[in-house]
Amino acid sequence: MEEFQFTKRVHKILEIAAKESQCNIIHPVHLFIGMCKEGTGVCAELFMYLFHKVGPDFLEKLSLRKRFDLHHQEYKKIGQYKLSYKAIEILQIAKKRMERFQQVVINEGHVMYALFRVDTDIGEFIHTQMQKDILRITAAPRDLAVDLNSFKSIYNTLFCHVRRASPSDFDKLSRFVAAEFGERWLQSVDYGFRTYNEKLPTYLYCTAGGSNSWFRLLRCSERKERIVWSNGHSETKSCERCRKRIIVSLFI
Repeated sequence: MEEFQFTKRVHKILEIAAKESQCNIIHPVHLFIGMCKEGTGVCAELFMYLFHKVGPDFLEKLSLRKRFDLHHQEYKKIGQYKLSYKAIEILQIAKKRMERFQQVVINEGHVMYALFRVDTDIGEFIHTQMQKDILRITAAPRDLAVDLNSFKSIYNTLFCHVRRASPSDFDKLSRFVAAEFGERWLQSVDYGFRTYNEKLPTYLYCTAGGSNSWFRLLRCSERKERIVWSNGHSETKSCERCRKRIIVSLFI
């Protein structure tokens, strides 16, 4: 596409939207249905929100609003897709939103933001409060901070020790990272071992008597005041070896 660059998810949304149209011309309602049916990430959350808020038949109700597309045949072709002028207007607003945040590809959040700013049938189906909820799901940054005031550690009786990773840990650490986080992180592990050599900035949390049969990845940080375990638990802990705070991380 020459004028617009999309994420893979938005490409999938456009493919679904084109199939929803009887004449293969994508209208705003088809974009919305496409996002509901895409089924991954925030689109899956959108589906579940509407499923509970509107009802299990919300897609059928949306489909009833597709009938108008037979009377609006004007379109502009963008890449392989035929888009109505209203849909083009949505993408133009989405692009401006993208540029405002100095981003380079249009994502589903940009599209949803633009959908609610163009006069379409969607506004009649999704009232103002629901629009705010949907934008919070699909288009708002998320604060991943966790309040630890009421947290109770389950590791108080678990014997363990923390040590700096060494070159001999590379194979075992690579297997651990591949299993826990996926093979795409192996490049980061390899980069860390090659770049830092002997003084690796990564620490290992080891169980019973220093055995390396099970461990967590840790990274020292003077700015952090807690450990965040890879299973979601967090707690404050001092590293006696380096007298700094430690936090779960991979190589930067």
